[in-house]
Amino acid sequence: MKILVSLFFFIFLNFLIFQNYAGAHQVNYGENGLPYQKIPLDQYLSKKTRHIQIYNRYLRSLEFYKAVPLLDLLKDVMGFYGQENFDVSFVTKTGYAPFIPGKSFKERKAYLAYDRADGQKFVTIGKVSKTIKDLGPLFLIWDNSSKKINRWEHKFSWVYQITGLSLNYDFGNIDPGSGVDPKIQKGFQHYKNHCMGCHAVGTIGGKLAKNLFINRDLKKWSRERLFRMLDKPAKFKIKNMPAFAWGDPNREKKKLELLSYLKYLAKTEVKATKKNRRKSSDIKQLLDQFK
Repeated sequence: MKILVSLFFFIFLNFLIFQNYAGAHQVNYGENGLPYQKIPLDQYLSKKTRHIQIYNRYLRSLEFYKAVPLLDLLKDVMGFYGQENFDVSFVTKTGYAPFIPGKSFKERKAYLAYDRADGQKFVTIGKVSKTIKDLGPLFLIWDNSSKKINRWEHKFSWVYQITGLSLNYDFGNIDPGSGVDPKIQKGFQHYKNHCMGCHAVGTIGGKLAKNLFINRDLKKWSRERLFRMLDKPAKFKIKNMPAFAWGDPNREKKKLELLSYLKYLAKTEVKATKKNRRKSSDIKQLLDQFK
């Protein structure tokens, strides 16, 4: 009896881990951190799918995926025709919402994968936990098959379990703009790259950690205390928050710039960003051409 129960549990667990998303592909789309709508992708995928070869830098092996070019998807389905200054934030099952600058997508080809093309399961092995992790519904991959490129560049993040994405080209007044101390401007870039994926500000950012305008620590902590927290988060019982890399020659400079931005942010009353520019009818019209 115990053997039968164990066998049933094993089969059920594998069903949960390896379930196929075919026939139910969709993505939540928004702008500037604002929710928008669910967009069905099956018709688009049936006509635009490519088989992409990538190099898995952790397993050190070649892998093949069914995927569509990300910028093509933004243009064809979302009606986005490429502002010079924009970021894309990816919403995931865990609440993590990493930001990737638009220029990264112009430097290297990015794809949204939805399945393996080599008969393997759509999963990966966690680099820290060493456990099986589902990659779906969507997995952001980059063209890294050439040995001439740096396969470890931070700005080309590989993001899995993607459920939605947001185009961000207006951050409202959390963007300090050009009329402030350059340290604050650079600190904002550090915040987007290192913090906003977990800590939202207003409507923009991840939900893996506290929203900085709900967490009052930002306003009540002194400059010295914030600096020590950025230096060694674990000492403040923030074990899951990574510090700036110790081997980075600009580590101290980045901390000071980020600190300048956080103190600026503590004095800022967050205002709503602009509403979504595209209407549901516009996106439906774009989708209709792929039927």
